[in-house]
Amino acid sequence: MGINIGTLFGTIELKDHFTGPLMSMGNSAKTFGRNLTSAGTAMTLGISAPLAALGGYAVKASIDFESAFAGVARTVGGTTTQLNELEQGILQMARTIPVSAVELSKIAENAGQLGVAREDILSFTRVMADLQVATKLSGEEAASMSAKFQNIFSAAGKETDRLGSTIALLGVNGAATEQDILQMGVRIASAGYFANLSQANVLALANTIASLGIEAEAGGSSMTNVINRISM
Repeated sequence: MGINIGTLFGTIELKDHFTGPLMSMGNSAKTFGRNLTSAGTAMTLGISAPLAALGGYAVKASIDFESAFAGVARTVGGTTTQLNELEQGILQMARTIPVSAVELSKIAENAGQLGVAREDILSFTRVMADLQVATKLSGEEAASMSAKFQNIFSAAGKETDRLGSTIALLGVNGAATEQDILQMGVRIASAGYFANLSQANVLALANTIASLGIEAEAGGSSMTNVINRISM
């Protein structure tokens, strides 16, 4: 059987005609695959990694809060239901003001340690947190001094919103800082209480003294003596 040269060369030409495009398609597929791999790696680094980090941060924040709230449970006490309500109240508060749940827990812990009743803890904590936002006082500092001041008047945790408003108002309109006012107020509170002065009266007097640049320790002792003599 003879070989048709024309058919042979036609077959070769036909083979070459298909081989070139097929090889090109194969190379394109490899390139496409490499691009997909690169894109997948980029997505992992750009999305998955930050999400993993975010998840780790959320876990740490949760652990930090649980640790901080353990201090609240220790100083405030109460049943499981009461503590759960307090815990949820702090978490909800943290969603509405620029103070973290951990910071709020520390304020609440100080309040409980200084005798603020459990039913007044959330309102007291909110006022102290608001003072932290509006003044140069830290929440814990405000809570400590305010509770001590109120304790002298046998009113720990009572009408704290009025106390907070008075401190903030005096701080805005006077030459003394809120910290100076509270420090002086705590110093002269006992004398003021026995002289039948109100909390607002004592704070106003503390503001006047502090505005003169008198130190709380020296000014407090001197003013206590003055109040005692006047009230005798």
